[in-house]
Amino acid sequence: MDRLQQFAAIEAALNTIGTRISRLGYIFKETVQKTTTDDGLIDELVASAALLQQQATALKSVVYDPSDGAV
Repeated sequence: MDRLQQFAAIEAALNTIGTRISRLGYIFKETVQKTTTDDGLIDELVASAALLQQQATALKSVVYDPSDGAV
């Protein structure tokens, strides 16, 4: 069951991230103009999201090969 809990936790975190990104979109549209600092932070978000996508995609190619118990 641990794997299902991991998926659920990731989905919850992604939903939170999506909501916060939407909120920033609203703020930039209705409240304040983006700054160069904001643009840099957005670039960091985009880079982090790309890395997460690569890591998630890599899960598809993981092959089951349990260790012998040695650490």
